[in-house]
Amino acid sequence: MKSILAKFVCVVALLGLVANANANLYFDWPFNGTHGGTDITASGTFSTDESTTTSGSFTGFLINAISGNVNTSDAISSLVAPSISNDNLVQAVDPSFDATGVAFIAAGVNYQLFYDGSNYQLYNGTVTFAANSFSISEVPEPVNVALGLFGIGVVGLGMKRHFKKAAQPVQ
Repeated sequence: MKSILAKFVCVVALLGLVANANANLYFDWPFNGTHGGTDITASGTFSTDESTTTSGSFTGFLINAISGNVNTSDAISSLVAPSISNDNLVQAVDPSFDATGVAFIAAGVNYQLFYDGSNYQLYNGTVTFAANSFSISEVPEPVNVALGLFGIGVVGLGMKRHFKKAAQPVQ
């Protein structure tokens, strides 16, 4: 039984290492903004790889996927490829973006989320909405959470067996 359990633990640990070889970072972001009495909301999740990239004087993680909504009903359908007008870099500290920010499409409209040096902005191709509130937070990767829970379970199983052996009477 110990041999089977040991093999199982080794296989799961190796799978975890392989899964983390191409690990991603995830960032949740809500944006609420206003322009001329018109409100806009946007929120979602950015996915990046773990290596940093530099654009000008800004260093961040290159966003490789995005999901979320603009004004609750307009689903974000795609990320616009990095260009001279957007570098798609994000960092977990303030400011999270530079002046070129990240560009994406929702309901056929191109949006650009950026930091102008004093405030976060969301541009929809016509109007720039100033942020009333914006935050960004790193989210744990699901594989890491699962491996952590598995590790706690293995430790608990080992402790149970240890205490079970210790409780047996000496003969």
